[in-house]
Amino acid sequence: MSDQPGVIARFVSLNPGEEPGREYQVLIANHRRWTLRGVGLAVLVALVATGIATSIAAAITADRHQPDPAIAAAAGIGMLALLLLRLALRRLKTVHGTAMVTNRRVLYYEYCLHPAENYHHTKQANVGDIAGVRLYIEQARFGRRFVLTLWSQASSALHIAGERSWRTRLAGGSREPGRDTTAFVQDVSSIIIAKRLAGGAGGSATSHT
Repeated sequence: MSDQPGVIARFVSLNPGEEPGREYQVLIANHRRWTLRGVGLAVLVALVATGIATSIAAAITADRHQPDPAIAAAAGIGMLALLLLRLALRRLKTVHGTAMVTNRRVLYYEYCLHPAENYHHTKQANVGDIAGVRLYIEQARFGRRFVLTLWSQASSALHIAGERSWRTRLAGGSREPGRDTTAFVQDVSSIIIAKRLAGGAGGSATSHT
């Protein structure tokens, strides 16, 4: 089950007569706390602070050839410590993608509560219109990528993609399948098969969970 049980029921309005179903965690996107870019920037700023402190120390001692190295070292170490502390205490940007199959619709709700992002994105498709589902995962030497697609009778109704590679590691984040992605695909596939069997038997292709 999703790490946020009931999140769709709390933030997405259901239609009258619509019954909520199981929630699936189909996407998790995390930003790592320690990244090459973050640590590299901290070291660069510390080196700049050391250079500035060296110049100030030389001016104070009136000896530009032999400034006090203790002042420069203290400034550089202090700046580096402050920046690394900020990395250690920062609030990570985590994106959650949760899906739900009701008796009428397939709902997908993606959100991030970080103040710098704070976005909410919703997609939906009628259960009776879903004609296919596909989960594609490609493994590579330096990572993997995935694509989850639901097709309606007219076009692509839901498309979720993510990647974990050296590029995303350098940027400090990744988008990966959630723990319930496989179960979601299996349950939607069962609905599609049941609809086709009912249609082949002469029954109506009504949606159900």
